[in-house]
Amino acid sequence: RFRPKPVELTPAPSHLSPPPPVFRTACQLLSAMAGLACIRQILDGSAEGTMLREALPHAVAPCPAGETRHDFQVKIIDCVRRALADAHAAAEVQAAASREASEAARAQEAEAKVVAERAQEVASAAGAEVKAKAEALAIAETKVREEQTWKKSIELEAQRVLEAHTERETRKAEIEALVAFFDGAAALSVEAAESIATFLTAKRAEKTLVAAVPAALALVPDARSQFDNLVVDSAKTALHDALVEAQAALDAGAEAAKYAEAESLGAWAVLDCARDRATAADATLSAAKAALVDAQSVQEALVAAVAAATERLQVALVQQTLAEDKPSGITKAQQALERLVQGEAVVDQASAAQTVSTPPAGKANVDPLFAPVPMDLDTAATAGA
Repeated sequence: RFRPKPVELTPAPSHLSPPPPVFRTACQLLSAMAGLACIRQILDGSAEGTMLREALPHAVAPCPAGETRHDFQVKIIDCVRRALADAHAAAEVQAAASREASEAARAQEAEAKVVAERAQEVASAAGAEVKAKAEALAIAETKVREEQTWKKSIELEAQRVLEAHTERETRKAEIEALVAFFDGAAALSVEAAESIATFLTAKRAEKTLVAAVPAALALVPDARSQFDNLVVDSAKTALHDALVEAQAALDAGAEAAKYAEAESLGAWAVLDCARDRATAADATLSAAKAALVDAQSVQEALVAAVAAATERLQVALVQQTLAEDKPSGITKAQQALERLVQGEAVVDQASAAQTVSTPPAGKANVDPLFAPVPMDLDTAATAGA
């Protein structure tokens, strides 16, 4: 895939040290660059990261044939190993902590869901209670209307009974007034005599008696004839009989009047009780509605708490995934370090020997895959371009 262009190199003076080692293939170059990048990224988080980051490319650079790394390079490699090992241990601790955090978040979410479900049950029960109390209020209000109708009918009946009783009392009083006319020793006035005659007519007394009463009553008792006394006695007897009858009717009506009055008062009491029950039912409904509002508010808050717990769990799971991936990334960096240390990017001895020998004068064509590559990652990325 690569079509390298010829690179013109100026021969190195023979008194200078051999040129840097070279990588045999582009894949080895890219692998070394990737390994260095991975290691240096992890070293950025260590206490000595900057120093190790800058020194590492030189410490792991391949050695020329027959040579070994000097002590400083070995110490740098050991420091990097320790830094990576510390980072790996810290990553394992962080991964374990993230797993614990995820489990805690999962437990919190489960607990929040349980509490939210209970709140939903409470809200549902409160809603059912409101419905039941509303039905009870409707029944109580219907009962009030029924009692009002019944009370009105009782009052009308009581009014009729009391009016009839009043009429009987008035009739008795009228009869007593007529009877009192017979107790005097003087002659009755024309108006009194006519009123007695009118009463007898209403009672359907004999016409002869009705016709004779005014004349007989117009005389003083001593001036009355035997016929007149008979007329007066007959009229008096008729009035006494009417009085007895009126008294009996009045007595009977009095019982009915008392019962009607008591029934009217009872209707009032029953209606008052029905109204009290309706008022109590309305108050109970209001309390149930308030409880429903409170339960719904609690439910909404707990639903929001569940959403927040779920969001925290998602964040914890993401953090757990990242934390669990980090140790494997550090392990890959450790493996890359060992490959670099063990000489995965080895010296091409033939190319090294060729570069040490004195080249002919002029310029030579060299495959860029075997051109010296600086081990500093910042400049190695442009090698072979």
